[in-house]
Amino acid sequence: VKWCVLHRRIVAGVVEWSVTFTLDMEAGKPIGTHIVGIDVGYRVMPGGVQRVAVAIGTDGERHELTLPERIIGAFSSAEEIASTRDTLFNAAVERLKAWMAAGERPAWLAERLATLASWRSKRRLAKVVDDWRRRSDVPGDGQIIAAMDEWMQMEKHLDRYEQLSRLNAQRGRQDLYRSWVAMLRKTYGVSIVERMNLNDAIHDVVRPADEREVVTPQRRIARWAALSTLFAAIQNSGM
Repeated sequence: VKWCVLHRRIVAGVVEWSVTFTLDMEAGKPIGTHIVGIDVGYRVMPGGVQRVAVAIGTDGERHELTLPERIIGAFSSAEEIASTRDTLFNAAVERLKAWMAAGERPAWLAERLATLASWRSKRRLAKVVDDWRRRSDVPGDGQIIAAMDEWMQMEKHLDRYEQLSRLNAQRGRQDLYRSWVAMLRKTYGVSIVERMNLNDAIHDVVRPADEREVVTPQRRIARWAALSTLFAAIQNSGM
């Protein structure tokens, strides 16, 4: 063992620990004797199956890697929650803008919210509300502060669920890729993978010329496939 590193991070408000080992190992003999060619590329198959890669070995066997519905569903859930968070945030901003325009407000608050209409950061708004609560000097501002507090509580709740949904999806995908590569490693000693631009490894995903900025459902799922993660699993296998 050359290195052993302990990692601590906060995920959705919860402390998470992990460990990374760096090992000095002698090169071993290939586990398998056959060679396998791996075609990495996201493709929507007939019936809607989301295929990530296909491997064909010199033994004539064919192995496909597909994204199961549980992983697609977890990523989809995370994006739906993110969309809800954006909607609630925009509503909170509009309500605060209306309140600011309805009367004379403290100079410090007007200065802090001068560019409110262009804000995209939820944490930025939450920071202002926290400061405002501590130094409130506007008669009758209790109702608007209460409304902002309600938004902040919902935002915190949804943010946690979004992070957990996305984290579960990412972990499930990584386990899937590692298991698939480990399965190949039992039979094949050498893998052949084309050098490619990952942006060019997404097939059968059509984007109309007038919708270049629109993320289509197919393009979104292709992004969830994270082909770079699969490449890393293949490279780390030693195959």
